[in-house]
Amino acid sequence: MGLSAVLHSLDKSTFDQLADDPASFKYYRVAVASTSFDKTFEGLQFVLSKAKPAAADLLTRLFYPLLFVGEEIDYAQLDWDNLPPDTPLDGTAVYYHDPATVQALATHVATITDADFRHAFDPDELNREGIYPEIWNREEDANNGFNEHALVEEFHHLQQFLAHASAGHHYCICYVG
Repeated sequence: MGLSAVLHSLDKSTFDQLADDPASFKYYRVAVASTSFDKTFEGLQFVLSKAKPAAADLLTRLFYPLLFVGEEIDYAQLDWDNLPPDTPLDGTAVYYHDPATVQALATHVATITDADFRHAFDPDELNREGIYPEIWNREEDANNGFNEHALVEEFHHLQQFLAHASAGHHYCICYVG
């Protein structure tokens, strides 16, 4: 088991319901579409940013949006030594990209060619930079993970997801865990 990133595409009506009650609304049950990136999202984000440096600021926020609905918990401000045992530690913050950002992401990702992506993929650099899961490799077997072939497949899934979300003017909910 490891870290995964999940993207959910929500239409405006569904997003408005989420914004009204982020703590209990189960947006993942009514998402227009969803896709997940199991242990590869950090590498995908890194390679995309390297392949398109002009859009690196936006692409580095692909799985970590700045916008959210709900309430964040500032864990740095908690007094852990004196914290009552019944203190809720689950925030209700749901992070998302608005339709304009989804469109910008889709546009940038669509303009990256497979050749550009492959050229930007350097497993030694990914491992050296500590990009999770730090087991990137040059294996050419399609059955091996964390290699160029596997990451190009993830890139294609991301392109398709963002293209559909952009075409529908949808919001994109991002969950990493």
